[in-house]
Amino acid sequence: MDHFLRKKLKLYGLFWGAVMVVPSLPLLWGSLGITGHFSSFEEIASLWLSILPILILFLVHNFLMLPLIKRNKTLYFIAVMALIALFGIYCFTLADKPPGMHDKMPPTAFDPPSHRPARPAALMLGFGVLALIANYGADAIVENERKEQERRLLEIDNLRLQLEALRYQINPHFFLNTLNNIQALILIDPDKAAESIGIFSKMMQMILRNGNAPLIPLSDEVCFIDYLVALMRLRYTDNVTLETRLPGQTGNAVVQPMILTTFVENAFKHGISYKHPSSVRVQIELADGKIHFLCENTLQAESLTQGFGIGLENARKRLAMLYGERYQLSARSSGELFRVELTIPDQIDICEA
Repeated sequence: MDHFLRKKLKLYGLFWGAVMVVPSLPLLWGSLGITGHFSSFEEIASLWLSILPILILFLVHNFLMLPLIKRNKTLYFIAVMALIALFGIYCFTLADKPPGMHDKMPPTAFDPPSHRPARPAALMLGFGVLALIANYGADAIVENERKEQERRLLEIDNLRLQLEALRYQINPHFFLNTLNNIQALILIDPDKAAESIGIFSKMMQMILRNGNAPLIPLSDEVCFIDYLVALMRLRYTDNVTLETRLPGQTGNAVVQPMILTTFVENAFKHGISYKHPSSVRVQIELADGKIHFLCENTLQAESLTQGFGIGLENARKRLAMLYGERYQLSARSSGELFRVELTIPDQIDICEA
């Protein structure tokens, strides 16, 4: 059974439970001797029988009138007004006398008030209108909750599509840079080029395994960054300093694929020079349910004029989509260094990702 249908039935059950129990409490107390006037269970049954027309009104409204709201609200309003009018005619004519009461046995003047279960027509009509309002309100509450859930699911689907589009922009950019690096290395040192192809193959396997996953263990992202740095070590000379401080244990921390690698790849692209001493430093730490990421690289003059490409821009968009306001990102230059600091939660709800 649908979750929302079950919720409607619970609300209806609570309403009708109150309708059946609350009005009959004085009679029940009398039958149990709690009050001074004795009431028979026949009177209680008579009271419940008098509620039957209101229940029929409720069911007609629920199954015949409520479906009209989605098609034509004006038609629904007219239909409800007609239904209330017909019920009012019934209340003031046919329902003037309570069920179970016979003309040959009218209540005497000596009978106490509890023995005269009179049901004025206006009171019955009022309860009928109250039942319609309760029916409409319960349906509106549950339907609004259903629409809200559908809206959230649609937003999640749109978010995933946008994230996929951004990731497809990043991956070709990364592949092109890596292949260019290997091509340059082939001309310099074929043995190192062969080793770099082996490392790149492992990186490709990780991308194929995790590329379409919404979330991956942080350990996989750390391993990928380690491969990337190892690949760069093979390409660059001793004039380039590469420093990493990566965690050996990452627990159950998760991230989206390449969310951290993007900053590292950007650092190599814009921070390394063959003409001047260069450096890249990468650090990842876990503390208090947070992932603290630092990437620092030398700042080359050409990077100031060319900008930092789509990598940094896309990373900002992905972080905003994934974490909302729950992340802190600082990307700034300080003297000859460009420094990126990022703090994100070590867990993401799968629906959010």
